Amino acid sequence: MNLPKLGHISPRRVNRVTDVRTFTRLNAAFLYSLYPTNTRKSVANDLNASPDTVRRWLDQTQAPSATWITALTLTYGSAWIDAVLYPLVVHTIEDKKNELERKKAALAREEAELDARYEMACARRAALSG
Repeated sequence: MNLPKLGHISPRRVNRVTDVRTFTRLNAAFLYSLYPTNTRKSVANDLNASPDTVRRWLDQTQAPSATWITALTLTYGSAWIDAVLYPLVVHTIEDKKNELERKKAALAREEAELDARYEMACARRAALSG
């Protein structure tokens, strides 16, 4: 899977693409930190993967498939999970919290506007009847 350019995708997919890009960046950083030299060959040997597959991960042009994510998890354990998956989960939770706060603020503004309109309508009604 080649990563699409942001200009060629719908706004609904931006977060998913951003997450894939972040995932590929974190995965490559972890693998480089594990093996600063001969990274491709060492990771390929660890996972019994082709060096070309690992090269695409390291070049960040392709994200590992679900099968390879399982292999990475089984091979590198909690270190890989903590370095690659945990930041994505935290990022996603923070995004959801921020979105919820924006929605709450928008609702509060709308409620204040409706309250103001209601008060104006009551004042007009009182002025007309009084």
